[in-house]
Amino acid sequence: MKDEERGPMKKRLKSIAPLLCIIPFILGCFGYRNAGETISNSMYDAFVLYFVNPVSDELNIFIQIARWTAPLATASGIIYIVQRLWKNLSWRINCLSGDCVEVYSDADIEVNMGSDVKVRYMGKEFGGHAGSCVIMFESDVDSFGFYEDHKDKLENRKVYIGLNDIEYGLLRSEERDNVVLFDINGSIARQLWKNIALWERAYKEGKSEFTITIIGSGMLAQNIMSSALLLNNFSTEQHIVYNFVSGSRNYENKHSGMNLWNKDEINFYAPGAPKVFDVLKQSDIVVIADELPVDELQTICVNCATREIFYYSPKRDCLEKYLSFARLVPFGSDEDILTDENIRRGALISKAKELNDAYSRTYGGPSWKKLSGFLKWSNISAADYKDVIVYLSQNEHYDEERLAILEHIRWCRFYTLNYWKYGVTDKKGGKDPENRIHLCLVDYDSLDIIDKEKDRDNIRNDLKSI
Repeated sequence: MKDEERGPMKKRLKSIAPLLCIIPFILGCFGYRNAGETISNSMYDAFVLYFVNPVSDELNIFIQIARWTAPLATASGIIYIVQRLWKNLSWRINCLSGDCVEVYSDADIEVNMGSDVKVRYMGKEFGGHAGSCVIMFESDVDSFGFYEDHKDKLENRKVYIGLNDIEYGLLRSEERDNVVLFDINGSIARQLWKNIALWERAYKEGKSEFTITIIGSGMLAQNIMSSALLLNNFSTEQHIVYNFVSGSRNYENKHSGMNLWNKDEINFYAPGAPKVFDVLKQSDIVVIADELPVDELQTICVNCATREIFYYSPKRDCLEKYLSFARLVPFGSDEDILTDENIRRGALISKAKELNDAYSRTYGGPSWKKLSGFLKWSNISAADYKDVIVYLSQNEHYDEERLAILEHIRWCRFYTLNYWKYGVTDKKGGKDPENRIHLCLVDYDSLDIIDKEKDRDNIRNDLKSI
C-alpha cells in the first residue's frame, strides 16, 4: 500500500506549510503597527487573530487579510494534527493485525511489496511499529548509522539494510540474526544479465564471440562488470571483449590485468577517449549504468543505432517509446528491483543456504549464520550461476566434467574479483582468508582430485532439482 505522503506535490506543500502559517501573523503585525500600535501590542493582537478573537477594532488591508487567513491556518493545523494522530493510530492497528513494512530513507524510493503488504515511508522519523523495517539511505554510512541509533528498539523486528557502496564480499559476519543485508546494485546487475541471457544467445546463434561496452562511473557500473564476468561464462572457447568506459579508475585500479581463466578480455577507456565511439559501433551490446542526460543518451544511440542499448532508468521512464531507436531498453527500475522477493523473501539466499549446507555436510564448515560476508557472497554467486548451468546442461555437448570446468572458472573469477590471489599456505584447506591467498586459484587441470570433485559436486547439486 502506497503512503499518501509520497506525492511530490504534497511533499513540497509540507515543507512550506510552516511559512504559510506564519504569513497571517506577519501581515497582522505589519497592519497593527501601521495603525499605530506598539510592537508588543501588534504581536499580541496578530497572535490572537489565530483564535478568531480580535482584541482591536483597527482595520486596514493587512489586518483584513490576516483576520481571514489566520483562522484558516489554525484550522489547517488542527486538521493536520488530527490526521497525523489518526494515521499513526491506524498504522499501529495495522501493524498488530497484518504484514507491515516501514521504509526509512532520505531518497525518493518506492518499494514493491505486493498488494498484501502495507508499506509506510517514514523518511528519517523512527516508528518501530512494523514487524519489518527496510533501511535504504543513499549513503551506507547513514544506513548503518540509523540502524545503530535504533538497534535496541529494532531487536525484536526483522531489519533489512540496503547496500549502495560497500562491497558485500568485504563485510564481516552479521552480528544479529534479525538483520539481513541486501546488495541493491548487485541485484540490478544480476537481473540485467539474466534478462539478456547471453549464454542462451550464444547457443541459439552458434556464436562464442561478443563485444560488450559498459559505460558508467559509479558502483552500479562496477557491479554490472563483475556480474557479467560471473554469469556470462558458457564456454572455455568463448571470447567476450568487455570495454569499460568510466570517469573513475577505481575498477581499473582494483582489477586491471586480472586473469579471466579463458579467452575473455577487458579494455578500459576514459569517457573522452578518441576510440570510444569506434568501440561503441563495434559492440553487440551497450550498457549505460549512469542516469545520463537525454542529449548524451541520444549521442550514444546515434553512434550505435543498430546495437542493443540498455540504459539505467530507476523510475522506469518511457524514452524508448518515443525515440526512434528500436533496440533501446531500460533496466533497473525500483519497481523491478526493490521487491519483496529481493528484499525480504530472498529466494536466491535460500538457494545459497542450501548450497552451503550441502557443502558443510560433505566437507565440513560453518553454518550460514557464522559465515563471513565474503563466504555468504560466494555461495550467493554459486547459486546465481545455477541458471546458467541448468540451461547449458540441456545441451548434449555439456557433460558433467565440462560444466565443472565452467564452475571452476566462475569460482576463480569470484575470488579474484574479491581480491584473492594464488599462493601456497600451510593453513587448513589451502587458503589463508586473512591474506586472501588460495591454493586452488589455478586452471582446472592443475587441481587435485579432491578439489575437482568439489566442482563436480556443485554441478550435481545444481542439477538435482531438474
